[in-house]
Amino acid sequence: MKNFQCLNILYYYVAIIILIKTNCMIVSGITLTTVKNLRPVIPGSLIYRSATLDDLSLRDAQYLLSGEGLNSTLPLAAVIDLRNRDEIQKGKRVRTEGSQFFYNNT
Repeated sequence: MKNFQCLNILYYYVAIIILIKTNCMIVSGITLTTVKNLRPVIPGSLIYRSATLDDLSLRDAQYLLSGEGLNSTLPLAAVIDLRNRDEIQKGKRVRTEGSQFFYNNT
């Protein structure tokens, strides 16, 4: 039972793609210049986290959607945005072309 509870809690916090700001991330030989501090929540897993997707270049958006930017042959399955409503609205006002493409295709 304890393991099941841990998995439920882990799923709540982990089933997320969030992109956190740093300079640049290289995954599988692909340099993602606008995806900052992209990292798996659990090493070796395909569940990633970060802070915002509002600054994506079109190239990085395409790599993330295809799965290439996540070191996967599978396309991106879901994005769960855990920001509050105000933060999401602020982000929508300044989204780049890449971010708009990304959100329109997820």
